[in-house]
Order: sequence, then C-alpha cells, then structure tokens
Amino acid sequence: TVQVPDNGNQSDDMAAEIDKTSADTDIVFKTPENAVNLVSLAVGDDANVYAATYEGTVSRYTPEGEFVRKYPGTEFLCALQYHDGFLYGFNANTKDIVRLDPEIGEIEILYAGLETVQISALAVIGKSIYIMAVPPFLDMTFEMAEDNYIDYNEQFLVLDIESGELT
Repeated sequence: TVQVPDNGNQSDDMAAEIDKTSADTDIVFKTPENAVNLVSLAVGDDANVYAATYEGTVSRYTPEGEFVRKYPGTEFLCALQYHDGFLYGFNANTKDIVRLDPEIGEIEILYAGLETVQISALAVIGKSIYIMAVPPFLDMTFEMAEDNYIDYNEQFLVLDIESGELT
C-alpha cells in the first residue's frame, strides 16, 4: 500500500509501505521534501531510490529518504529503469536512450535521436531495452474509442544494448 496525501504534496510523514508477502525485506521509502514534481522513479538493487523531477537532474536517495547525490547532465531524463547496476532512461530533450553508471555518474548514449514525442514505457530485460514510443504527432492519426481511450499508435521498439541496433 502507498500512503499519499489528499492534496498531492509530499509531507514528512509520507512513506511507501511494501507488502512483505512478495518481498524479501521490509523497505520503507520516505519521500524527501525536495523530491517534488516527480517525473520518474527507479529503485536500485540496494534499495536506493533514483528520482527525476521537472525541476532538474536525477537524484539518489537512501531508502530512508536521505539525499545522497545529484547526477549532472541528467536534465530531462524520464522513464527511469534500474537494471544490473545501471540506471537507464530517456532524455526527453535530446530524444536519446541513455545509461547512467550511478557509482561514477558517467552517462552513455545508447541510442541518439529516437524519433518520438515521448516514451510511454521503458523496460530493461537482459541485454535489451523494450520501448513503448509515441510517434511524432505530425505523422499520427488517432481515434477516440468508445471507452474514451485515445490510441496514439504507440510503437513497440527493442534496443539491443550491446549493438545499439533498434528494431
């Protein structure tokens, strides 16, 4: 269960409680006061939390919500995913798929200039990044379904991390 204030603002007593029926350990993440307007969150193997906000760079926090560090050069990152010791994401400004080494802060561009408006979802499994991308609006037609769902004709793409090949 997750406790969220009715007004949407983070408070000192707000915490996420993980249902231990499917977890090996108790993890409680206290939302830091300066982690507002969150764009994306990812949790590392060590339970550190990586938060991207509209205000700026990706920051790392302990599970207790204590600030650890900021990562310069990570402005506009979203769709964060932590996998195998690295943080992956999409730079909404440059349209690049990137990999961040959280230990040294080095950013590597895995694919530059993806032709998309935004990433709806990003998942890293093994040596592949699975991407649900919304195509540019000028090339897009969409219809409102009876249930008020708008189909943006998202594209399902797979990026091979080692070769950089996008299919």
